[in-house]
Amino acid sequence: MRTVRLLRRGALAAALVAAAAPAVASGDSLVYVQNHDIWLARPDGSGQYRVTTDGSAAAPYRSPSQADDGTIAAGHGTEIVRLRQNGEVLSRFDPPALVNSAGDWVDGPPVQVALAPDGARIAWTVVSNSCPVGVSCGIRSATAVTSADGTASPDREAITHLRQPSWATSTRLLQFGGYGSHVNVVDLGGGGPVHWFDDQDTVSGAGTDLGDGELSPDGRRFAAVRGYAESTHLVWYDVSGSALSGAPPAAPAMRCATNEVAGLAGPTWSPAGDALAWAIPEGVLVKRGPDDCGSPQPSVVLPGASQPDWGPADVNPGPRPVTPMPPAPRPAVPVTPPADGGGQQPARRTRPGGGAARLTARLSAASLSRALRSGLVVRVRVPGAGTLKALATTSAGRVTIASGGVRARRAGELPLTLRIGARGRAALRGRRTVRVTVRVTFTPRNGAARATTVATTLRR
Repeated sequence: MRTVRLLRRGALAAALVAAAAPAVASGDSLVYVQNHDIWLARPDGSGQYRVTTDGSAAAPYRSPSQADDGTIAAGHGTEIVRLRQNGEVLSRFDPPALVNSAGDWVDGPPVQVALAPDGARIAWTVVSNSCPVGVSCGIRSATAVTSADGTASPDREAITHLRQPSWATSTRLLQFGGYGSHVNVVDLGGGGPVHWFDDQDTVSGAGTDLGDGELSPDGRRFAAVRGYAESTHLVWYDVSGSALSGAPPAAPAMRCATNEVAGLAGPTWSPAGDALAWAIPEGVLVKRGPDDCGSPQPSVVLPGASQPDWGPADVNPGPRPVTPMPPAPRPAVPVTPPADGGGQQPARRTRPGGGAARLTARLSAASLSRALRSGLVVRVRVPGAGTLKALATTSAGRVTIASGGVRARRAGELPLTLRIGARGRAALRGRRTVRVTVRVTFTPRNGAARATTVATTLRR
């Protein structure tokens, strides 16, 4: 096992010992990922319980977090799943696409998920690696907040281009960005992110990356991951003033730092703020007595675990539900339209899992000029409430020109407008005709996703 050390204001402390962490009183728990599934354990590593049983390398659970009552939320496939400790699914939904800082729609797996302490709201982040026309290539993020069951539209004032959401209270989030926007405060209904501080505000000389942070529940301490790759290490700070409400206080004072460990991530505070857990490639560590950087040293309490989140609920799952857990979302089976070069093609439906209710789509007639000006309108008949997403591509899916999403509250037909962004406009520049295929995916509130495609040729 590699050595993990703590530094006290630059002085080397004792090495990590292999002995187990001191026994702790029950009453709180760590939720974490191990072998692609969600697990629970007490902070000393005892009482381990496997919450989910359907995680896999192809569809792992990601970024579990827990509310004060023990309810768990995590990413799974393209969905956010909310569960009881015993694995009973309370809700699952496919969050809508978000717009990143380049103006492009971003969809796909929620890579970071955070459930508010009161269990009422969920924040999530999606990322994309793209090279938009006129904008530098890179990885871009978008983060939003919705109700815990996903039925509410995202809070518009809480949609940001930041990442790694972490709840300070049930109405205040911390979110993280790049240089000049390392640590930010986002209040629900507060009008957008407010910058708190950057790494260079707390150190002398040049700073480095700072993110993936969490504020202790009492607001007195803040921990974050500093550096990147081989220089990654954990730091925690003393916060002067209140970071739980009002304007952010002055930049905190750094108290302790670990040595550098590639792969270190996910710091999370105990409910009392008197201990800190985080992950390294060997497993989850717990450090007690954060006021003292040297003693006791952190110990690996959960070998092989990752992505921990510490909450006040005890490990008390009760019996598993009688009904089996809904299956992981299955990839929708695409329906290839005939390559006849003709006009609008009626949609054909797929029925993943057999017997799925009908899903149909049709493209409203439009010229290429009108589509560039006003967007493509897809009229979709859905079988019930759920999330609807669509992706428009050209040349057999080689270039994505538009995407969009909408939430259906009941069965029936609804329009979905796909706005063509800068990348799509560049791909269509100078074209007189273009064959467009739109893939529509519908995810009901409970059940597997299903999809259909519709195609047309647009002419100037």
